[in-house]
Amino acid sequence: PLKKPMSHLPSVYNKVGEMDVLIESARAVMWKAAAEADLEEPHSWARKSVAARMVAIENSARVVDLALRAVGGTPYFKRLPLERYYRDVRAGLFHPLDSDETLEFLGKSAFGIPMLDEDAIWA
Repeated sequence: PLKKPMSHLPSVYNKVGEMDVLIESARAVMWKAAAEADLEEPHSWARKSVAARMVAIENSARVVDLALRAVGGTPYFKRLPLERYYRDVRAGLFHPLDSDETLEFLGKSAFGIPMLDEDAIWA
């Protein structure tokens, strides 16, 4: 048994610190994309919004993973909210565009290649 709350364990507050960095960086990217939405060309804004979405989803998945590691296996019980967060954030990883499709879109866009250009796919 612990004599102090889990928040006093270095491994826990290090994980919480990393979670904070991930949340704040995702928030900053999302706010930047939203603020520039009306100022950019549609193609440029689409690139930024897709990239921001990917950062938010990937960071969210990492945050939930860190939370589970910090508190152990108890959150897997359905009666606790962390189980739902884990399930929900995992679903986000597979919604269109998933990370691979997002990276393909961003890469093609950087080279000026249309997303549906069949000639850009290696045979």
